[in-house]
Amino acid sequence: MIFSAAISSRHDPVGNILVWDLQKERQLFKVQAHQGFTRTISWPFDEKILVTTGQSDNCIKVWEIPSGKLLKTVRLDVEEVHDGGVSPTGKYFAGSGKNGTVTIWDLESEKRLRSYSGYPSYIWSIAWSADEKLVYSGHHDGTIIAWQTNIRN
Repeated sequence: MIFSAAISSRHDPVGNILVWDLQKERQLFKVQAHQGFTRTISWPFDEKILVTTGQSDNCIKVWEIPSGKLLKTVRLDVEEVHDGGVSPTGKYFAGSGKNGTVTIWDLESEKRLRSYSGYPSYIWSIAWSADEKLVYSGHHDGTIIAWQTNIRN
């Protein structure tokens, strides 16, 4: 199944997200994903789940596609996730905090796997390589850093 996008407004203070199937021109579901603004929305290659983070509730939520059922809530041990993304297989989540650190969590075990830091610039974006061996962080000053994940699939 190919769906179009999850749509969230940063101007929506209740954290609603909407998921649409553009091929069928219909909304699949709408949920209040987080307390406050929904900060990140991503999905793996197989499009069976949707992963979100909130601005102020310190958690990752995993949603089933196309039903919109909440499958899991992972409490984070960081103050806030500014950007992030689920890995291509849907097993891991990489997120950036306001201190410039990139952290990877295992969504199944709900544990932090590792963190990377050392570059003193705000992180605007996070992306995974297709083989999950690298996580890229895009920084405010235009720098892109490739971090080795050391994940064995």
